[in-house]
Amino acid sequence: MCMEVNFFGRPIVSQGGNSIHRRVVVALAGLCISTPAIGLAGERGAGTLHEASVLVATREADVDEHPQPISSHRDDDGTLEPISQIAEHTPELADQTSAEVTSAQDDAEKDDKFGGALAEATQPRKLSAQPAKFNGIQPGKSTKDDVLAGWKEPDKTKSTKDGSVLIYKTKPFRSVEVQLTGKLVTAIKIELQGTLSPKRLARQLSLDKFDPVAVTDDQGAMLGQIYPKRGVLFLFAPSSDVIAATTTPRRAAVTHVVIQPLDADAFALRAETRLHGPYERNIEDLETALALNPDLAHAQWLLAEIYLATGQADLAMEAADEACAIDPKNAAYQLRRAQAQSALGRYDDATLGVRDVLDRESTPPIVKAQALHEMAILATLGDAEISSKAIPFDNRAIALADSLATSKNIKERRAAKELLIEAHLAIAKQVAGNPFSNKLESVSQWVGRASGLAEDMIAHDDGSVELRLLVAREALAALASLKPTKDPGPWIKEAEQASTALTQQCDDELWRRRIQWELGQAYFQAVGIEHLRLQPESALRYGQLAIENLAEGAANRQSTYESEQLVGKLYFHIGVVHAVEKKDHKTAAEWYDKALPLLTTPRPTSDLLAPQHDGEELVSMAVSYWQIGEKDHAIDLTLNGIELAEEAVVDGLLPEKSLAVPYGNLSAMYQQLGSAEDAAKYASLAKNAGGTPSPTAAPNKRSSTTRRTPTMTAGQKRMLPPTVAQRPSTSRWTPSPAPRTAMRPSTTNMR
Repeated sequence: MCMEVNFFGRPIVSQGGNSIHRRVVVALAGLCISTPAIGLAGERGAGTLHEASVLVATREADVDEHPQPISSHRDDDGTLEPISQIAEHTPELADQTSAEVTSAQDDAEKDDKFGGALAEATQPRKLSAQPAKFNGIQPGKSTKDDVLAGWKEPDKTKSTKDGSVLIYKTKPFRSVEVQLTGKLVTAIKIELQGTLSPKRLARQLSLDKFDPVAVTDDQGAMLGQIYPKRGVLFLFAPSSDVIAATTTPRRAAVTHVVIQPLDADAFALRAETRLHGPYERNIEDLETALALNPDLAHAQWLLAEIYLATGQADLAMEAADEACAIDPKNAAYQLRRAQAQSALGRYDDATLGVRDVLDRESTPPIVKAQALHEMAILATLGDAEISSKAIPFDNRAIALADSLATSKNIKERRAAKELLIEAHLAIAKQVAGNPFSNKLESVSQWVGRASGLAEDMIAHDDGSVELRLLVAREALAALASLKPTKDPGPWIKEAEQASTALTQQCDDELWRRRIQWELGQAYFQAVGIEHLRLQPESALRYGQLAIENLAEGAANRQSTYESEQLVGKLYFHIGVVHAVEKKDHKTAAEWYDKALPLLTTPRPTSDLLAPQHDGEELVSMAVSYWQIGEKDHAIDLTLNGIELAEEAVVDGLLPEKSLAVPYGNLSAMYQQLGSAEDAAKYASLAKNAGGTPSPTAAPNKRSSTTRRTPTMTAGQKRMLPPTVAQRPSTSRWTPSPAPRTAMRPSTTNMR
């Protein structure tokens, strides 16, 4: 297979269109003085706004040569006293009742659960949010006649392209402006006489029980904050308008309050700013955004990222497809779709999708860097020639990300830093698993750099403690490939501490289960490490912890080839500890019974995917089955293992000498069964394992009356029945979606 430069990424910066930040600002056009507009977060080189905006027009603050990150922990309960209180003019908040979007068929179909579910699926999503009112006027519903009837004639009227602006000089405010599109009220802008603390103003307006979201420029400077569920926006005074009495950082000060209809972009913006949890609230926000605007591709793109993070690959695929259908030229959306394809085992489709993005001249640098890293990840699935390109891909990603890690664009900078961490860890794993000299020293350096980058980002650029969990998990994965290896204890402690801190951040179940799944992967790596270090009790203890965490983490995850392999390998490693260290082949076989249905699940049809150590695992399990008297089963597994191992040798993933053990095992088995011809054949192959052996796909004589042909299901007559559906043997699985729940490890106490 030909793999040139290119793969896929986890784009964080919006590309190929106006960002959510930008559109939130543009929504206020018409209330604003015409001034040059600037781009907001994630819009590097995206062009200018079609209309001027009051948010942008007066907030072009001076930029430091090396901007410092904006703290996410502001003390907004400030000491600035308002020139005028506005309690007597607090907007009248609408009742928090659902909008009238219920189905007309609900009553008729109460007793028809299936019909009711179908009807509900075709109806618009119900909205629990309602926009605020001001003096009886509600943007999006009230008309010009309503304003004139309740507020009388305005002091001034300005014509706009789409309608007009009614200006009132209403004390105690400096002004109140009503924007009209035709005859419909689309926004109300209230200019205060002085300034107010956002927290104080939120309490006065009874908004303090709602979650706001900050509106920032592309450097992270606060321009205002919006309350999506009420359609209320606070505009902050520019830094030049706030005279600080001390050298302490200035506090935000509200100068304007804008009331507008519920806005899909505002809900999407809130979800984007807290995208890594709480997931359930983010999904609710994005579904609300799509109820308000079904064509909001950005919301589908964000949903796809959440679904990927929580192991719901099929839902991620649906959302990514929707985003691409709405905006087919958006490179970031296409990358997200490729990532979903990879999660579903559609590796060839993912490769083509990412390569298509990377071949474009218009692909933004940060997306190209992320794509190169994803190309490296996919390359590791291939044969020796392809997998050897993984490190060069990641090196190119690092070089590109390094040039963006000091960007003044806050999203681009943070995306670049996260990519640097991920790529360093990926190279560490590749070095550990391949024949390099001074591997331990090299791995230590790559992991050390990643850890340093992570800690710097956590300390100075609003990085999440997730980065510590990521570093610990990937460092353990690298140690699991090193021989000799090191004590996993320090990294396990780091992973446990990070997981505890993360689970205490919120009570969101999807979030907690994702953290448990990742911690379970860390424990899984520790099992293999402790086996290499000849520490069976510690290995089994980590195995039990891995089972418990993966079982809880699997609750909402979709069963995929990757998740099945993870759980299957966990069972296999626990069995190996019992077989090799404890010499307890009966218990080992019980664990292998659990592992085999998962490890022998048909691989996705792919020109890229090559067997790695699959054959060695089957050969190892066969030894325990032979020892407990299940000789036919043992021979079947050994033959299957040899077939996969030979393929791995041809692909350059295993040295030819690695075939000596399986050939030797099979020779000994046939010898004990009295099949001298077969025993001699495999003894000769074992002796000459330095050459390329003949394939064993042809029937092998085990005795004068029985012939045995290796198949991937041979010997499964005694296995526990698989609880996860078999994969279709095609590269596209759309007709039959995979199970919605991943294989849950058994939590039965280990022997």
